[in-house]
Amino acid sequence: VAFGCTTSSDPVSIRGQADILDQIEQDPLKAKELCSQLKESTQREFCIEFALQALPENEIQVTKSLCDTLDGTSKGECWFQVAERSLLMSDCERAIPFVAECSLHLTLSALLRSEPTTWVEVEQIAKEYMVDGASTEHELMLYQYWFRNVSRLEVATCLEMTNPTVCRRALIAQYLQRLKEWDMDPKSSCDALPDKIAHGDQSAFKEPFEVVVKKKCGAL
Repeated sequence: VAFGCTTSSDPVSIRGQADILDQIEQDPLKAKELCSQLKESTQREFCIEFALQALPENEIQVTKSLCDTLDGTSKGECWFQVAERSLLMSDCERAIPFVAECSLHLTLSALLRSEPTTWVEVEQIAKEYMVDGASTEHELMLYQYWFRNVSRLEVATCLEMTNPTVCRRALIAQYLQRLKEWDMDPKSSCDALPDKIAHGDQSAFKEPFEVVVKKKCGAL
């Protein structure tokens, strides 16, 4: 190759790249055309990531067309963002290798939007977004939602659930989170303990309750 010649994959100058990003900021719908001017892969990926942030959330088709210009994990991350906007599992399934994470994200989003009040409703919503059947991570997230937003923290509740072991894990984790928040809150008082950290003589809660309260307040 003669001196002074460039190849099609040579990076564009910083000034040239900045000009392209400025144009995308002014007109995000031209992002695919503008980013294609960048032949060097790292610059092109950065350009597309920039464009994804600049695009209005309702421009899903444009976002999809950008995803198709990417490869590997960058492509998967792009389709994850598409699924966040479209809320479609069919888009989530293209978010390789993040399909499972995308599924969990869409499930939680659907639960927060729908605000189900019965476990049957929770399961119905979950089935729409489940990837691999009885995934432990999927089940754990469902139980966490249930105890955080709907049900009282009662160990007996888990005995009626499909997977009592995973249910119990979520239950205890939620109680420990409440204890931690109370312990870390500088405004919390030992004079009147809040109901949300009451253990209710449940052995799964009683020991951590005593440890945290003793550390914070001294003798029980």
